Amino acid sequence: MISSWTKSLLLAVFPMVQKKLMSSIIYEATRQAMYEAIRTLDVPAEAVVADAMKLLILMIPVESIIKGDSKKANIAAASISCKGYARSIYEEP
Repeated sequence: MISSWTKSLLLAVFPMVQKKLMSSIIYEATRQAMYEAIRTLDVPAEAVVADAMKLLILMIPVESIIKGDSKKANIAAASISCKGYARSIYEEP
């Protein structure tokens, strides 16, 4: 029989594991989406500036900037555009 203390511990740990797993999955999905976006550009990219995302497999220069949307206008503009697009997908017509 599992003690109530053990059940409480399991209930406290599981959401943390689940949250960390989901965060990891979202981060990797974002990275893959960025690779795909770069790969399918009409004009090939000569360099990439990313907001705290390491893009290790690109064969072009990549600058990964922590809190880049507050430091670089191009990252901020891309962030706003993406958030607006994401909201439009999830909003009901």
